[in-house]
Amino acid sequence: MKGGDQKYYQLMLNKINKFTLIQEYRLYKEEQILMMSPDLFIVRNGLNWVIRVNKLIRHYEYCLIIAIEFAQEIKIPTEETDNRDSYSFHLENAVYRQLVLWDMYAKLLNETYVLGLKRNELSIWDVIKSMRNSQEPYQRRLSKELKKYCNGAFHQYVRNYLRNTFAHNGDPHGKLIFHYYGDNGMLKPDDGFILPDHPIKELRYVIIDFIKLHRFLNKINEQIKKIMLEKTILIEYHFETLCGRKITDGRHIPVTILQELDEIWEISDTDEACEECRMLSKNHNLKYCKPVKFVYHRINEPEGAISITMKS
Repeated sequence: MKGGDQKYYQLMLNKINKFTLIQEYRLYKEEQILMMSPDLFIVRNGLNWVIRVNKLIRHYEYCLIIAIEFAQEIKIPTEETDNRDSYSFHLENAVYRQLVLWDMYAKLLNETYVLGLKRNELSIWDVIKSMRNSQEPYQRRLSKELKKYCNGAFHQYVRNYLRNTFAHNGDPHGKLIFHYYGDNGMLKPDDGFILPDHPIKELRYVIIDFIKLHRFLNKINEQIKKIMLEKTILIEYHFETLCGRKITDGRHIPVTILQELDEIWEISDTDEACEECRMLSKNHNLKYCKPVKFVYHRINEPEGAISITMKS
């Protein structure tokens, strides 16, 4: 193997070593029991797909690393050796898993954006078509971005050239030449299988396509996190009053109730307003000590500095 090729293979391995799993945003059991809502099921179903995605990423990385190890021993793309056969085997496994990851990404989009498409046989093209007709501008923008990328050189090479040649030819690197009769009735060779691409090109296109897919996966996963933090978590809280008291009733409450802070305050057991609060507010008709701040954090997590100033 040439020294220049070795450099390219090493760069590929360095890229693969930087691959990360998708962050798994999990709910506490209290949140799963007490918060049975459509938003919760979006988060739970999204997590289930992310867990499957991460398992497949681990297998994908393994196939790709082994494929590179065998590729480094290939002297010419058309050689018929055990190294070439082993390279083709592991590359095919990587390509298969990569396209399954694209299907899983489509299912994540379907779950998160509630597109209503059937999970069975769902492809990225189905999702692109559905989002293209959405009333939501961000879905239409994503549909346009996905369509442009998936019709581009890198994804088409992986999905069509590599996947189809493996599926329909068995091995895109074989030297077997097929013949057929042309329109003029003359016999001619199918030159599409005569000169296979170099492993460096194949691996490069596969890796670039995965990196793009990984970015798409992270973006939709951040949307799942946003739904979780804004609509499904439970919080612990207290009110801070004018006189410095911290008042709570010890309940776990859904984060969505933050839009109704006045109602929470009325429910909380605050007793009568103290003399200090009445003097500070210059209002002797106060029913409760005047709340000035609402402080909260997610259950089972360290108390942070998340606070909301109450309206006067």
